[in-house]
Amino acid sequence: MPQPVEDTVVHAGARVYARALLDLADHQGALDEVVLELRPLLELIDADVSGFRRVLDSQLLGMREREQILERVFRGRVHDLIYRFVQVVNRKGRLADLREMFVAALTIHRERRGIEQVTVTLAFEPDDAMRSDLERKLSESLGCGVSLAVEVDPSLLGGMVTRIGDRQIDASVASRLRRMNYQMMDAGRARAREAVAEAG
Repeated sequence: MPQPVEDTVVHAGARVYARALLDLADHQGALDEVVLELRPLLELIDADVSGFRRVLDSQLLGMREREQILERVFRGRVHDLIYRFVQVVNRKGRLADLREMFVAALTIHRERRGIEQVTVTLAFEPDDAMRSDLERKLSESLGCGVSLAVEVDPSLLGGMVTRIGDRQIDASVASRLRRMNYQMMDAGRARAREAVAEAG
């Protein structure tokens, strides 16, 4: 299973490449277009369409072979700046880090725009209207823009778990049930101690 974008550990080298991509896109007035294409490209890598991720990681293919594959996959299908960036990364022998670079670019872009990454886990898949409403309410609560990612976990039973950066806010029914159970156990132990004290 691919690692969630928001949980990817990004190393310094990937951030250097990511900043270069964003700065060049900004200089050329194409920043919004480039950023908009990055998440679908991450999904392409994670889906491993036609073994694409194996191509990125392969040590058996030569640089020229990978260059030709990248041309077939990207040229004319993505912004030309992204295509040229991918080819540069290939020539530098860093193609295995391409996913990490794209994640870093999205993260840096959010940081520069003052956008908070929020991951919401629900018991069901929300429709577009609910997703938009969630994003709006979270944005109002946090006082900044929000980049919303949604994960589905049927074991929550209801409610939701919200992760804002490194902080987690658990408002799920399952969590409330656990807290109730702990409270009942604590109350039971307290009564037992009282009974022992009275007997003594």
